[in-house]
Amino acid sequence: SPHSSQWVALAFFCKQTGVFYVVLGGAIVAVINWRKVAVYVATAGLIGLGGTQAMNTATDGWFWTYVSKIHRAHDFNMDRFWRSYGLILWHFRALTIVVAVALVAVLVVYIRTRKLPKQAQPLLLWSAAFAVSTVVGAVGWGTEFAHFNAYMPAFLHGALAAGAALPALAACTKILLDRPNLRFDLELAVNAVPAIAALALGLALIHARWRPAKYIPTDADVAAGDRLIERVRALDGEVWMPSHPWYLVLAGKQPHVHRMGIKDVTARQKRTPGQIVAGLDDALRNHRFSALVLDDRDLFLELPLAQYYRPALKIPADERPHLYTGAIITPDTIWIPAIAPRPPAGAKVV
Repeated sequence: SPHSSQWVALAFFCKQTGVFYVVLGGAIVAVINWRKVAVYVATAGLIGLGGTQAMNTATDGWFWTYVSKIHRAHDFNMDRFWRSYGLILWHFRALTIVVAVALVAVLVVYIRTRKLPKQAQPLLLWSAAFAVSTVVGAVGWGTEFAHFNAYMPAFLHGALAAGAALPALAACTKILLDRPNLRFDLELAVNAVPAIAALALGLALIHARWRPAKYIPTDADVAAGDRLIERVRALDGEVWMPSHPWYLVLAGKQPHVHRMGIKDVTARQKRTPGQIVAGLDDALRNHRFSALVLDDRDLFLELPLAQYYRPALKIPADERPHLYTGAIITPDTIWIPAIAPRPPAGAKVV
């Protein structure tokens, strides 16, 4: 329906790669009823372009900065882009094989009869969505800092395509094997082919069943987190923990900008020299923070923190809770202001 354009256009405001589905929706409308393409394009354009302009105006340009400029400032890795196709299509092998076999069967039937079985129409629809979502996943994971959740649309639409493949296989089997010179139980064959495909998909589901235990922190992790919170709480003054600002909240302190916020802004320095986070340089230069709690892969690799701070304490192993999802990083070092040491009164300097 051309009315679906309002939903796919609104998807853009949730995730900008939703624009791929606007194009897919337009292609579907063109195939089903080309006379409604103009309505589809007009509706999608009004919502997408008009909504973008309205939100950009209402935010003095910040909307477009956040949804476009900052994201385009992130590096794009073509190796990750191309590798994504193998990671997606071969992650659930049975899914991809069943969909591919069903599409081949539909193609053979069409070549022989010049007709498409009615049962094949959902397969073609969801296979198209699967293909588009695979590209969306590759684009998403190719972007700097992306994680594998970029593949979720591809697995969703792939599962729908695999489900639609079963009745399509049954219909194609009946058409291809319904010949007088072939002697076998046609009904048995028509049921056996999709049953075999369904069995393969079922085994894949069993193998990939949800096992939340591997994402549940151990007692040792909980204890390590508690000890780390107590250490942070014991630090005097303001503390900055760029990769884990919520630990500061748990320790009763004021949280500050996350590492990603720093990266998002400063990544554009190559294109816009001098673009920095307002107040950050002054805060570091004037030692506003009494301590920085940094991870093993943190901002000291990207910002010249060593000009103003120095590592003072390696966090003990029993104060480093593990991460189970996302970027696998752990709290590593406490940095303090790099100032000349002041010996206590009466001390003899050697």
